[in-house]
Amino acid sequence: DSEAEVGLLWMEEFARRLEQRHYEINPSLFNTTEDGTSFGLLSLFPTVRSPLSSRKVTRGIEVVASSLAAVEILTVTYSIRIRLLSQGEEGYLSPDQRGFETCQLKSRHWEFFNDSTNTVDRVSGD
Repeated sequence: DSEAEVGLLWMEEFARRLEQRHYEINPSLFNTTEDGTSFGLLSLFPTVRSPLSSRKVTRGIEVVASSLAAVEILTVTYSIRIRLLSQGEEGYLSPDQRGFETCQLKSRHWEFFNDSTNTVDRVSGD
């Protein structure tokens, strides 16, 4: 059955990516059950260590971008993670060096290249 084969291939690829640490437990996604047991949720967006994500550091700010194909709903979803680097991390700048204490995304313009259609999708806005 081809549906079962596709499902098995997906599981094999998912297991391979888990082994290679493409995914991680997201510390902001912890839950607690009624009995007080805490557990973390797995973020399916690739980590910084993954070749499936892009990372850029500018003026002490790290931006990590990754996308996922949501084939069951025929779309692509994306994640853009932005943070100030901490002291000791490569690319860190002190507030005096970077010229500000905090940062906030005020507008965006992302471009996504679609290999299968050879097109660029754009997302812009405030």
